Amino acid sequence: MTGMNIEKPPVDTARIRFTAGDSAFSNAILFVTDALFCHSEAVMADGTIMSALADGSGVRRRPNDASSKADVTRQQFVDLKMSHRQYQEWEYFLWDQNGKNYDTEGMDGELLHKDWHSPDSYICSALMITALQKCKWLPSVFLCYPIYKILPCMLLLGLEMDPRSIIYPIEYASA
Repeated sequence: MTGMNIEKPPVDTARIRFTAGDSAFSNAILFVTDALFCHSEAVMADGTIMSALADGSGVRRRPNDASSKADVTRQQFVDLKMSHRQYQEWEYFLWDQNGKNYDTEGMDGELLHKDWHSPDSYICSALMITALQKCKWLPSVFLCYPIYKILPCMLLLGLEMDPRSIIYPIEYASA
């Protein structure tokens, strides 16, 4: 599959990338949530990707290369314009989470409809929402639900409802 470009965000803009893939794990999340996307991650100012991954690596910074596009069948970007200070807080928080654990217990709980969660660990969307909370750019729609239970499709919906969000069209991989 080709054609899945990931561009650096504009200055002082948090860019969140939503993806769907063709792995068993991705397909399980898509099946349970009946959503278009099963993963969210931050595209940083230097072009690297920060995400929480269920592959055993947890929260990590990774290069914007072929590995960040492998098995991706569709993607959508959302840009969140911030003050310079907010962006610095967003970026600092994400860098500071590098090496934390993936919240396997929380994801299992979501898939099995249980209230499970491992403290100080993240699923992908909880990492994004916590970063938005830390820089004080969190849409109020998220304040009534435990952050660790918010899946990528719920994050995208909340951002779509916020007039500050810049929503890009869905892109599909070409065969």
